Amino acid sequence: ARIVDGNGASATSRINAFVREALLDVTVSVDNPTPDALDVVTFTVTASHQNASRLDALDVAITNLLPTDYEFLSLGPVQQMGSGTIDLPALRGTGSVADPILLEPFDLPLGDTVSFTFTARVPDPVIAASTYTDIVSAAWSSIPGFDAEERIRDDSSFVDLVTGVPDVTKEVFATSLTDTTGLDVTIGEVVEYELTIDVAEAIHTGFMVEDNLPAGMRFISQTGFSASSSLTIGGVSGNLFPAPAPTVTNDGRNISWNFGSVENTGRDNQVR
Repeated sequence: ARIVDGNGASATSRINAFVREALLDVTVSVDNPTPDALDVVTFTVTASHQNASRLDALDVAITNLLPTDYEFLSLGPVQQMGSGTIDLPALRGTGSVADPILLEPFDLPLGDTVSFTFTARVPDPVIAASTYTDIVSAAWSSIPGFDAEERIRDDSSFVDLVTGVPDVTKEVFATSLTDTTGLDVTIGEVVEYELTIDVAEAIHTGFMVEDNLPAGMRFISQTGFSASSSLTIGGVSGNLFPAPAPTVTNDGRNISWNFGSVENTGRDNQVR
């Protein structure tokens, strides 16, 4: 407040008021962010106080929506970490839009954390490199009971799962000279490389394998090819698929193989 008079005299008085409320972070994580078709994954949801939080969080409600097409399997236990007293709330729901996983309203003492887990199964089939998103949200207040003037706080988080991620390794398989060892090769020596592609349990479209040789080397020939019978390449079983012809560019340094559509029909592991 401030007063002034016509002679220029003035006085001021100030009071600082501090807003004290509960501030939470809600997060969701998954034990396997790159699953394959029919894999079972476990999600963990955690709600904890921020460092700036000053009060118990009241009437905390947490909801979770599973990724589209994921099959809900089970709910795990609700756990509290901290020294406060809490009545562990009920956990229910299946994660769908119509029936989201819900941790029913509860009070979270200042400094404490609550978490719960649930499991779900990846759909089958899946398109390789598809992204599925799990979303968690929470809402709470700092005033007990219902007050039309209270401020409802909220927070949300998500985790992405990318399905059917393939892998590739490249190794020196053999060299033409006996007086060199390992990766030490000499001018004029022929080096035979082996490319191993692990194909995830998914449908891969436009599947390309590319290799770039270092300066001074050039492609000579393709010496072998094999594929698992669990693979379907262009509609043909992998063990019957003929060796694909490579495309060679850049004076023999760049080699690529176009397999088109590739599916790993196995459901227990990646295959080659």
